[in-house]
Amino acid sequence: CSLTMSGNKTVGAVFVAPQTAGWQPQVLVSPAATDQHGFQRVVMGSDGSALATWLQQVVVNNQVQEYIVWSRIYRPASGWGTPSEVTWVGPSMDRDGYRLAMNTGGKGILVWSDLRAATTSTYDVTAMPFDLTTGWGARATINSLTSPMRSLSAGVDDGGNAVVVWEQAKSASPQRGVWANRYSAGGTWGTAQVVNQNVDEGAINPQVAVTPTGDAVAVWRGFGSGTTGGLWTSKYSAGGSWSAPALTVAYGVGTVFDVGNNPAIVADRNAGALLVWYQIDLLPGPPASTQRSLWAMRYTNGAWSGAPASVSTPLVGNFPTGENEVRPAVAMNAQGQAAVAWSWVRQPQSVWVNRSRSDGTWETPQTVNGVDAGDLRNHSIGIGDAGHMTAAWYNTRLANIITNRYTDGGGWSSPLTMVNYDNTQGLLSAGSLAVNGAGSAVLVFQLNPDILRQGSQVFSRYFVGVP
Repeated sequence: CSLTMSGNKTVGAVFVAPQTAGWQPQVLVSPAATDQHGFQRVVMGSDGSALATWLQQVVVNNQVQEYIVWSRIYRPASGWGTPSEVTWVGPSMDRDGYRLAMNTGGKGILVWSDLRAATTSTYDVTAMPFDLTTGWGARATINSLTSPMRSLSAGVDDGGNAVVVWEQAKSASPQRGVWANRYSAGGTWGTAQVVNQNVDEGAINPQVAVTPTGDAVAVWRGFGSGTTGGLWTSKYSAGGSWSAPALTVAYGVGTVFDVGNNPAIVADRNAGALLVWYQIDLLPGPPASTQRSLWAMRYTNGAWSGAPASVSTPLVGNFPTGENEVRPAVAMNAQGQAAVAWSWVRQPQSVWVNRSRSDGTWETPQTVNGVDAGDLRNHSIGIGDAGHMTAAWYNTRLANIITNRYTDGGGWSSPLTMVNYDNTQGLLSAGSLAVNGAGSAVLVFQLNPDILRQGSQVFSRYFVGVP
């Protein structure tokens, strides 16, 4: 701190005891009540501040009549603030499908969809902006159609502008399309539009990555005849429009038999993006067999990289149909290093992680769950600017959340159980994980207070990072 003594001045200082590096004790985030609180989300800023949101069920005569969206802010110097109600929504809200996104400076967007009223068939896509400094902005309906909406995805640039994409029927076609709308940090929304309007094929599970400068790249799984099926992408230029959709990863071409339904995409700090997908290849026989693996491509200087890079160790053999539901989770730091986590459906399950260097070279994939076995779901991953990684997953057999930490140059530690769980409590859902550039992390999760499941509450654990 420096001070220019140009006259008499009063100076004050507040001294806060530094937190010990590592995971902090479990803290109750939601109000202490018997209502059902859950379906949590969390995002984190570069200064270590975090925003958690969750839903409270409003039950009348044993029926859910509405949901209340709650939020609470964490500050490194003072901990969690006071929980507050954000807004009320209808009982048809997609509880698992609402999304929370934020930039590193603390500006973000909350977006969800629900049936407008029980007597209508109109589905609204609704959003609210927020700022960790100034609070929540105005609630706005950004699209309304008479067909259900699925697969929300959102991102926020450095200026607080946001892009939201989702899956919904096209206005003049029974085929499902990829819709998009953009929020200007000045407080206005654009007009929702179909990104794949001129592509005569169905689309599912769109995802969007928003760059710091406001560009965006969307990806989705398309179903078409012949060689028109696969992963399609489109680029949005800040202040401009969406480009014509391009078939970026085609199946039915060469050895590529199919691609997964759940591609993952993340933006980097240089107006580019990283796309990760699951792929099934046909191997020459006899006997006939398949190879299953994860692949990645980078989007730089307005184009996708030429040859896809292998992310996982290939699995060879004939596998259950459910293997097509592999869901990679991806994160990227300011240096351009990327981390991908995934879990194969086959038993016994393992959680795998691989890291890409800033030059795009992938390292060797590793299992991170140790002896932790069972039905391992809802894996998530984060990577700090120093290359340290945090992975989390939900073990349904143990009804617990497990994490593991990777330190650059030191490797993976042992898996750590995160929740104070015993036979008098019941864990209802997996956690939501956020990691910032300093390597700090926050995990929020839902936990029953008693074995009778009389209500549930939202808890958190905070990780103080080591630079």
